[in-house]
Amino acid sequence: MKLLGHGLVLAPIATALACAAGGGTRAVMRPVPGAAAVQLTSGLHARQRIIVRDRADWRDVWTRMFHAQAEPPLPEIDFSRTVVVIAAMGDKNTGGYAIHIDDAHLLGSGAVVSITETAPAGGCWVTGGVTAPVAVVALPWFPGKVEFLEHAARAACQPPPP
Repeated sequence: MKLLGHGLVLAPIATALACAAGGGTRAVMRPVPGAAAVQLTSGLHARQRIIVRDRADWRDVWTRMFHAQAEPPLPEIDFSRTVVVIAAMGDKNTGGYAIHIDDAHLLGSGAVVSITETAPAGGCWVTGGVTAPVAVVALPWFPGKVEFLEHAARAACQPPPP
């Protein structure tokens, strides 16, 4: 398992341009069963990017994701054919935050993964309480490193519920 810490991890300009120009092969991203249950309230309290390549690491991350919730059965992943990518925003003091893995390209022996972190626009009505958004996808196996293209967005305000 490879944890990529709190700072932004940006792909080199050449890699980013290659992907933007259609370089590499677009990877088929598959959702991981059960992961949507913690999409907004994971147990991953720090901002991190995690690459999982074996069952032991998968069990550890899955358990941490469901830290304070009923943990569903561990989804079966064939790690001889699959890599799991997890993007966590860490704790946020309100609702209105989200994270999404937008796209992935296999490039050489590695991959470039595009992620968007969304925050509520100033003045928006948001729910109270700590959230910890997370996104989880399965990609075709590759042996190399992952480079992340990080994007930030602001969500449009929604009217408060009646």
